[in-house]
Amino acid sequence: MASPRPRSAATAKGHRIVIITVFAALIIVGAAIAIDVQFLRGHGPPVFLILSAIFLLLSVALIVLTMRAGLRGPRRWFLLMTGIAAVAFPACLGLRGAVYTLCIAMFGSDFWEHIGRPDGEPVFFVIAIFVCPVVFIVGVIGTLVTHMVASLRGAPP
Repeated sequence: MASPRPRSAATAKGHRIVIITVFAALIIVGAAIAIDVQFLRGHGPPVFLILSAIFLLLSVALIVLTMRAGLRGPRRWFLLMTGIAAVAFPACLGLRGAVYTLCIAMFGSDFWEHIGRPDGEPVFFVIAIFVCPVVFIVGVIGTLVTHMVASLRGAPP
């Protein structure tokens, strides 16, 4: 495996600007999804699905850009936490539905009532509803704090 090319300062700065832009767009789209779900229920599924697709694409872009930028330290981990939590949310909801359906297909329609869980599979649901949003918020706050600390120290953002 070849070693990565050394990056110039201008290239590294360009990567950081793109990462900050994607990060800001991810936060804005995430807030728009929350507003749409909470307050603007009249727009219906198309708005929600479009915003969700943009959110997923931005989170994947944030993960890829963070990995390729060669960032080190807490900022890298907070950016990755933000991106991975944003990808994990719909993945866990999808896995919940898949496990629920698979168990019904394999064991019959009364499987969940028989084991005492009439609402279905709880593990992926809890991860999607509670864990992913907390990790996302921690990643956002951590990224903002590490960015501000670096700016105050005079280091490149």
